[in-house]
Amino acid sequence: ICFRDRSVIVINSQPPLHEIWVAAKAGGFHYRWAGSFLAPRWVDHKTGRELLSDLSQFVSAQAGQAIKLEVH
Repeated sequence: ICFRDRSVIVINSQPPLHEIWVAAKAGGFHYRWAGSFLAPRWVDHKTGRELLSDLSQFVSAQAGQAIKLEVH
């Protein structure tokens, strides 16, 4: 995800580890699957926070405005 200030957020899957990695200005984070088909949920194994909540926070910080990401 590229922003006007030329900063980026990189989201990368790691299939062998069953993880999604995120690199943002806030740092690097690793999310593991902790959900089900009907209730998808990726959780950071260090903080216990959910991927979409964290991504909303990271994107908002780097965009300079409130943005909420949701699954529909």
